[in-house]
Amino acid sequence: NHTGDGFCSCQTDYVGPYCEYITPTACQKRCHHNHGKCALIDNKYGRCLCQKDVTGPYCDIPLHSCAPNPCENNGICVHEMSSQSYKCLCTYGYSGVNCSENLNKSFCSSNPCMNNGTCLQSPTSADGICRCEQGFGGKYCDEIVKCGEQQCQYPEQVCLADTCVNVTGELYCLLHECQHGGTCNPITRQCLCEKGFGGLKCELKSLFCNEKNNVCLNNGTCIATQSRCICTNYFTGKYCEIHIQFKKH
Repeated sequence: NHTGDGFCSCQTDYVGPYCEYITPTACQKRCHHNHGKCALIDNKYGRCLCQKDVTGPYCDIPLHSCAPNPCENNGICVHEMSSQSYKCLCTYGYSGVNCSENLNKSFCSSNPCMNNGTCLQSPTSADGICRCEQGFGGKYCDEIVKCGEQQCQYPEQVCLADTCVNVTGELYCLLHECQHGGTCNPITRQCLCEKGFGGLKCELKSLFCNEKNNVCLNNGTCIATQSRCICTNYFTGKYCEIHIQFKKH
């Protein structure tokens, strides 16, 4: 291409007096990079129309230093206009120019849980905990646990043959028979005790009433030492719950 007394010898795929355009073929084939679009001028010259975050003949040059994001481990990239460089704002536990340095080795990074235990990592610190499979316990699930008379870790479990196992609510109630007429609720897995009894299995005999727990109805008076109610006129029953109606003559 001539320019006055001289001319520019363009490289492959470049055309124009100053090699400032690309060929229509190159434009149609290569402008799609990074979602660019091809624009043709008189079907002789081509130019890529780039998205706002990239530039270059084929839209393959990042317009600023944060495209693509150089910060690792979910770090946030901040583009500094004055220096045309970037700065990484690192997430907790990471440092370095690109947030690649692990300051606090997390609990789960070395997979410390044994015997098929599951490691649960804190999202805000390096702390963590092992959730152990049945029959195992300890910080790293490295201890064989025999539940015996102790309560199992999860409410849906019961101790069978010295091992905590999952059971349904109905089976739980069969295994935990409530005493003194109490009824087991398979949903809550708790015993509903008769009046005068308490405890996990209604095994404890409690006072019939006291100053804080007056079970006597209709202004009846509780005699705790005798475990009975003294009812007012016109009422009777264990808890003064029955209204006496006199027949008129």
